[in-house]
Amino acid sequence: MFASNLASKRSIDEKEIFGNPIYERLIGSYDEINKKFDGKFNLVINDLKTTFVNRLNA
Repeated sequence: MFASNLASKRSIDEKEIFGNPIYERLIGSYDEINKKFDGKFNLVINDLKTTFVNRLNA
């Protein structure tokens, strides 16, 4: 989902991921995932976006 959205020039954020009940059921709730990233899941998403965008533009 993440790579597909970025490849088609669409952005993605936590609300989009966890707003989909199917994805949330597969990966867990936002709170569960955020806890695994020490409360910094939004930073991880931003870093991934930056990395993918830089690679697509290279």
